[in-house]
Amino acid sequence: MKQLSKSLFHILSIVLLSGILATHATPAAAVSGESLLLPPIFFADTPVDRYQQKIAAELFLDAARDELRRKGYELTLAAERVTFESASKRAQGLLGDEDALMVIRIDHYLDAGFGQGTRSASYLEVYASARLLAAGSGELLWEGEGQGTSNRSVTGITSTRLDIAQTADELMQDMFSTLPAAGQLSLR
Repeated sequence: MKQLSKSLFHILSIVLLSGILATHATPAAAVSGESLLLPPIFFADTPVDRYQQKIAAELFLDAARDELRRKGYELTLAAERVTFESASKRAQGLLGDEDALMVIRIDHYLDAGFGQGTRSASYLEVYASARLLAAGSGELLWEGEGQGTSNRSVTGITSTRLDIAQTADELMQDMFSTLPAAGQLSLR
């Protein structure tokens, strides 16, 4: 009887552990996707407040990285800024492990209320566009546009960082909604 309950305990432990591991495993697509070079996000026109621009650029890049990884792309972050005008030339010069270059530009950044004595926006509206260019040829493979907003009177968020992060997540989900998942574009 002791032997049977000990065996049953081991079997249940293995089944439970397998379920936990399966729940926390990284999806195969996130590991086997195409590799993209992702430079810092740039602003087409600079917001008035440099402090907020720095925070926004970091949060937009984090949201873009998360959304691209969800689609199965492997990412390498670049240190140097790349604009739409210089993107084709930069993509042609890619000789490393990256299959393509993803460039993101913030086209419109409206923050109603930020510069009025508070460090928080009452309304934040952001439009952005992105381009994916093939490594080696610089050929345009995909382009998209997106929008994100945060309205403090609706959300009740009381932190500038959270306002921007919410807007960034919404923006990147919208912009990358038409980007095919890794493996569905001909990058090589």
